[in-house]
Amino acid sequence: MILIVEAASKNREMLRKVLEEAGEAVAEAADEAAAEAVVREEPDIHVAFIDLAGLSPRVWGLCRFLADRKVPTVIILPRENREARLSAMASGARAVLVKPLVMREFVPFVKSLAGRA
Repeated sequence: MILIVEAASKNREMLRKVLEEAGEAVAEAADEAAAEAVVREEPDIHVAFIDLAGLSPRVWGLCRFLADRKVPTVIILPRENREARLSAMASGARAVLVKPLVMREFVPFVKSLAGRA
């Protein structure tokens, strides 16, 4: 299962649609607390994508929470930001992507991280 943490509902819906059309099961969360609850309830999260736009500084704690559970985490930035990139890596993120995402590259990337390439 792929976890999408995204404050903007339209972006969550778009990512969900793309991933489900590619055969992936998807869980969603609008904020850090909801994401932690999803992970506690659904132990079979293979990859988490976290869009920093609209989230609080608690996001770095969420990254550490996911890293402790061996969930590969990818941070999505609204624009290039060196500080956010360094914070992401220091908090256990596996990769950082910058918007706009290219969907024809995104799905193979997701499958690779989830071990289904």
